[in-house]
Amino acid sequence: LPLVIVSTGIERDSGDVHGRMRPRYLEEHEEWVDRRGAMPPMVRFMHGVWEAAWRGKVALLSGDWKTFGHQMNENHRLVDEMMTYCGFVDGAGRINNMLIETALHSGALGAKLTGAGGGGSVLGLTYPGEEHKVVDAWEHAIAQNGLSAAKVFRPQIPSEGLIVKRG
Repeated sequence: LPLVIVSTGIERDSGDVHGRMRPRYLEEHEEWVDRRGAMPPMVRFMHGVWEAAWRGKVALLSGDWKTFGHQMNENHRLVDEMMTYCGFVDGAGRINNMLIETALHSGALGAKLTGAGGGGSVLGLTYPGEEHKVVDAWEHAIAQNGLSAAKVFRPQIPSEGLIVKRG
């Protein structure tokens, strides 16, 4: 799996994000169930996230990196819009969005945050053998933005599955 990961070094409480988004979703969903009609924004966002995840899973299982990357990008677009809608000025987070754009501009097929946004980690998907392009771009962006606690990883997942080696 041609993934690269960057940990931003920014620690935060995901409850700060979910604590704002979940009640809004539940409220809009309840109102929508009662009256039907067009999906309200939060229901539409979450439906889109579900659809991107489902389509991404199908692409991943078939080894279709280009479609999987597209679904990663769609997922991030929806999450970023949803977070903006919920009042987060920088959407999914200024640093996350910068690292995602950096990955895409350096040849990644897809890039998205992991977790609740605002910090944490970002995944990038490349064509096999091109991971170094995103790694190099991220390392440059980290240095340029003074992200001293950030770290870039190139996970190696053998066909037997994930094996953790210590030492």
